[in-house]
Amino acid sequence: MTRASLVRHIELKYKDSNALCHADPTCLPARFARRAGRAEASLSNLGISPLAWPGFGQDELGRNDNRQRAFSPISKIPMFRFFLKSIIEDPQNIVIADKEAVNKITKVLRMGIGDVFVIFDSTGEEYEIRIQEIKGKRVLCSLINRLDIDRELPVEINLYQSLLKKDKLEWLCQKVTEIGVRRIIPVISENCVVKELNSNKDSRYKKIIEEATIQSGGKIPPKFESAIRFENAIKNLHPRDLNLICHEPRTRTSSVLGEQEKENSLLDILQRNSGRTINLFIGPEGGFSPFEIDLALQHSLIPVSLGKRILRAETAAIVTCGAIAQLFVD
Repeated sequence: MTRASLVRHIELKYKDSNALCHADPTCLPARFARRAGRAEASLSNLGISPLAWPGFGQDELGRNDNRQRAFSPISKIPMFRFFLKSIIEDPQNIVIADKEAVNKITKVLRMGIGDVFVIFDSTGEEYEIRIQEIKGKRVLCSLINRLDIDRELPVEINLYQSLLKKDKLEWLCQKVTEIGVRRIIPVISENCVVKELNSNKDSRYKKIIEEATIQSGGKIPPKFESAIRFENAIKNLHPRDLNLICHEPRTRTSSVLGEQEKENSLLDILQRNSGRTINLFIGPEGGFSPFEIDLALQHSLIPVSLGKRILRAETAAIVTCGAIAQLFVD
C-alpha cells in the first residue's frame, strides 16, 4: 500500500477521530500511521524529500486542494524536486531525459500525465511543471510557473577542506551543502591521513551534494572541485576576499604572528570585514603544520579561533560555515 493510499484511508475512515492512539499497538489508525512513517523513510533513502504529500489536505482558505501540489508548512518548498544536470533552455517545453530522474518519476513515484513537480538546473532557475506525455525514457512537461524564490546565501562561502577519511568527507559534503556553501575544494596538507582523493569517488561526492541540495531546498549545488595542494591553494586566493584559516593562535608556532598572536573570534572577524566572498581553510585530523600556518600568515590569511574546545575537523567546518551563514542571512 502506498503512502498516498494510507493517508486517504486514514482520512476517510478515521476523519472524526481527534487523535491516534500511538501507545496502543492494536489501534488501527496508529498502525497505519507507523506504516506511513516507514514509507516516508524509504522515500528519504531514495533522495526524495518527503516534506508533504500531493493531493491531500486543504489550501489556505480551507478549501479542498486537488491540484497535486504540496508544500512544507515551514519553508513553502514544493515537495518533489528534481535536479537537471543540463541547462533548461526552453522552460515552456521541458523534456526530461535523465535516466535517474525519469526512473524516479515513472517507477518510484509512479507519476502520470497531469502530475505536478518542481525541477531546477545548475543556473538556479526553478520551475513548477506538469507532465504532458511520457514517451519511453523521456518525460515531456509544460510550464506552470517560474519559481522566483531566493534560498541562496547573500555571501559566497568557499570551503577549502583538508582531506578526510571517506565517510567523514561524505558527511561533511552533505551538511555544508545544506548550509549553502558555494564551492568545496579538497586540500592536500601535510598532516592529512588521506594523501590523495580517489578520482573514481568524484561522482559519489557530487551525487551526495545533489541530493543534499534537493533535500534542503537549495537551487545551486556547490561545485566539488579537484584536490589541490595547500601551497597552491594559498597562492590562488584573491587578496580582496576574506581569507580565513581555522587555527588556534595561542599555540605559538610562528614569529610572523607578532602582536597579532592573540585569540580571534570568528564573530569579531566577520563584523570587522565586509567581504562577500569568504575563503575558509579547515585543517585535517592533525591540524595544520607550523610551516603551513607561517605560509598562510605570509599570504595575509586571518587565523580564526572557534573557542576553547578542540573540535573535530568535520565539526569545525560545519560550525564555521553555519555561523557565517547565520550572520549573513537576510
